[in-house]
Amino acid sequence: MILFACHLLLFYTFYNIYFALLFALFFVFFTIDVCFFKKTPFIHRLLPLDEKNNKKNVFTILIPVYNEEHNLEKIIMSIYANNLEDIHIVFINDNSNDNSLAILQNYQKKYEYKIITLEKQHLVCDVLNQGLKHIHKNTTHIGVINGDSTISINCFEKVKNRFQHYSIQALNLHNVSKIYNKFNLFHYYSNLEKEYRNFLFVFNEPCLNNGYFIEQKYIDKWETITEDLNLTLKLKQKQITIYQDPSIIIYDDLPERWSHLMRQKFRWNYGDLYNRMMFYPQNVFDIIINIFFLFPLFSLFTLLTKTSNYVLHVQSCIILCEACLFFHYKQRKLKYIFLSFLYASFQYLFQTFFFIKYTYKHLIYKVEW
Repeated sequence: MILFACHLLLFYTFYNIYFALLFALFFVFFTIDVCFFKKTPFIHRLLPLDEKNNKKNVFTILIPVYNEEHNLEKIIMSIYANNLEDIHIVFINDNSNDNSLAILQNYQKKYEYKIITLEKQHLVCDVLNQGLKHIHKNTTHIGVINGDSTISINCFEKVKNRFQHYSIQALNLHNVSKIYNKFNLFHYYSNLEKEYRNFLFVFNEPCLNNGYFIEQKYIDKWETITEDLNLTLKLKQKQITIYQDPSIIIYDDLPERWSHLMRQKFRWNYGDLYNRMMFYPQNVFDIIINIFFLFPLFSLFTLLTKTSNYVLHVQSCIILCEACLFFHYKQRKLKYIFLSFLYASFQYLFQTFFFIKYTYKHLIYKVEW
């Protein structure tokens, strides 16, 4: 019945101007809300707990590692430059074929952490699920950090403070580029995307990404590709709010090559679409995101069939709204007007290309992802 209703709504969106206008207004109102009414970070709207919280929080941080020999020393040193009281570290070696395991074993002589070595797993979620079996027995919160990251000073102290003094069940760290070369086109674009996502996550509604902490009772297992989004949607089903603190920073890498950038974006797009089809929207924001990811497919269908409908009008509105959001993130400086439209247009072109390539590779030739 629900599926029939969705198809009916889609039909009316294609051919009925009022439904098309409704879809467009979703984006217009969201853009106005973000640009003019959300002045402070989402997490700053939280008030400290009134009563003194004497509960002792114990954190276990899971760090999946696969061929990270060039970064392992940096992440280990950055972790142990922090105060690790009541924090336990578990490195999960996903059968690396470089010197990752040797480096971990060498530093284990100096620092106290667990090393779990696995047979090669298919997805990151499988690695994390294995690591979940080895957390400290008194763990109250689980953290997940990628092996290619480094940790900022006082990061863990700030995390502990947030959970101790505020009513928070899930906390996202603020992703910042470790090395950024603005003259490298792929670095430049990836860094723009990272900062823009951070802006949306801080002022609106975050999605779990590299570096997050969650109360242990809300994690049973990780599932699917882009396991962080899957867990985000699970938490939303349980009415758990995720917060992102812009002052708690984790550093990670940017794609160095075109192939790396495309592989990353394909993985994100595929994971977003796959996971969002598994969960009912919980609020207007979810509906907006679903439309954002699916509408390029409808636009592509319209262009290929030369159908007369209102899809391209809605798609143009979506691109315009994203350009306005990007322009607002750039503090409405006139020199960024062209860049704002360029960024929004590139996002649309990539999503269209994604559907073409996905259809070609996976539906026609049955190639595994």
